[in-house]
Amino acid sequence: MNNLIAHTKNYCLQLLKENIADSLCFHNVEHTLQVYENVKVIGAHEQVAPKQMEFLMLAALFHDVGHIKTYKGHEIFSANMARTYLEGIAYPEKYIQEVERIIKATQMPQQPTDLLEQIICDADLFHLGTEDFLTRNSALRKEWEVIFNKYFTDPQWQALNEDFLNCHKYHTSYCKVNLAPGKQKNREALKNCCSL
Repeated sequence: MNNLIAHTKNYCLQLLKENIADSLCFHNVEHTLQVYENVKVIGAHEQVAPKQMEFLMLAALFHDVGHIKTYKGHEIFSANMARTYLEGIAYPEKYIQEVERIIKATQMPQQPTDLLEQIICDADLFHLGTEDFLTRNSALRKEWEVIFNKYFTDPQWQALNEDFLNCHKYHTSYCKVNLAPGKQKNREALKNCCSL
C-alpha cells in the first residue's frame, strides 16, 4: 500500500471514529473498511489500472465521511472533504475531480456512468449478496429509527427491502457472477425473517 493510501486510510478512519455517533450502526468505520476492501476485490477482477485503483480506494475511504455533517446528501460533503484533504497534500486537480466524481456516484438512487462508478456502487452495496445481509440490514433499520425517528413494522420493513432488492442490479461482472445469486437467497431469507 503506498503512502498516500495508508495516510488517507488513517485520516478517514480517525475522522469517523472521533465524529460518528454510536447511532450510526450501519454507516460506520466497519462499513467504510468493507467498501474499501470491496473496491480492491472488484477492481482487481475488472483489471482496473493502478492509478484508477488509487482513485477508487481514496473514494471508498472518503465516501461516507460526510455523515459527520449530514445524513441525507452526505455524498456532497464527502466529496468536499476529500477535495480539502487532497488539495492539502497537493494531489493533482484532475485526479481530485476523479475522486469526487466516484464518491458522488454512491448517491441513491445509484446511476453509475462508467466502470469506476460501477465498482464503487457495487462495493457500497456489496452486502446485499452476502451472508452478512440480514445483520447489516438490521443495523440499517436501527440506524434509521434513531436518525429519522421512523419505526417500521416487520411487514413494512420487509416490503421496503423487497422493493429495494427487486430494483437493485449489480453492475460489474464480478458482482453479477459472485453476488447476484446470494442476493436472491437473501430476498427469500428476508421474507422468512420478517414473517415469523
